[in-house]
Amino acid sequence: MTHFYISTSGDNALWLDYLKLYGQWTGKIAHFGRTGGKGWCLSTDPKDGKSWVKSKKVDKRCYRKFKFNIVKKKVYGYN
Repeated sequence: MTHFYISTSGDNALWLDYLKLYGQWTGKIAHFGRTGGKGWCLSTDPKDGKSWVKSKKVDKRCYRKFKFNIVKKKVYGYN
């Protein structure tokens, strides 16, 4: 596995600042972010999350879908 996706079909924002991925047999595979750190806003409404502290957001908008690349340790947002 090189990547995984998280997506939503709703317009209520979800704040993600720390994610851990575990394999059924292998245990922890990867982690992204840190608790209380910068994060990502998941929503179909790009304007959701405007009230969150700007310094805590990785980007200035929310995204419908995120791709978490395990190999490159990068996160990509898609609408």
